[in-house]
Amino acid sequence: MAELEQIVARIEQGRVTLEESMTQFQRGALLIRRCREVLADAERRIEQITAAELAAGGASAPSNLGKRV
Repeated sequence: MAELEQIVARIEQGRVTLEESMTQFQRGALLIRRCREVLADAERRIEQITAAELAAGGASAPSNLGKRV
């Protein structure tokens, strides 16, 4: 995430050439995709854990489970 923030700051501040901006933009797009994959995996794991807890008679699921904020 820190790398993505640095990329955005450099591009916004105009500290890079157009070619470097394009390269950095592509790198940023890859980082965003990876972050989304990690988040989706975490959400799936939480849903599985929660489902297992509910099936075992554990704590009840929060009412906003699965909703995006």
